[in-house]
Amino acid sequence: MLFLFHLLILAALVMFRQSAAGQEFLEVFDGIIPVYIAYFGRRYLFRLLGLSQVLIFLGRHSMNMFLTHTLIRTTFFKDFSYSFGNAWLNVLVLLVITVLMSMAIEFLKKKLHFYSFINKLERNNPS
Repeated sequence: MLFLFHLLILAALVMFRQSAAGQEFLEVFDGIIPVYIAYFGRRYLFRLLGLSQVLIFLGRHSMNMFLTHTLIRTTFFKDFSYSFGNAWLNVLVLLVITVLMSMAIEFLKKKLHFYSFINKLERNNPS
């Protein structure tokens, strides 16, 4: 029952954000909705064993994905990104590509000993 209540709150927030009245408060809702989604996910979705593992994996790569998705989606491969004819398929393809890019970035970081370089810089920092 509590799950349905939280789901209704989430739906109401999104519907109000999309409404004409909500357009005046986009900045507010663009801050509130992601926090509520994170709360909702933590409370309900992380209990699902398979989904939990996927979300943890995506969380490990989330920064690299965030930093690279705009380059793919709007800068270099815009036509490719929107070429699948279905919004969900476009998002799925972008997700797969950014995860693969993140894995390649993490591989390079490991081979170049990136984190030991950062630790060395931190040790030599006079502050």
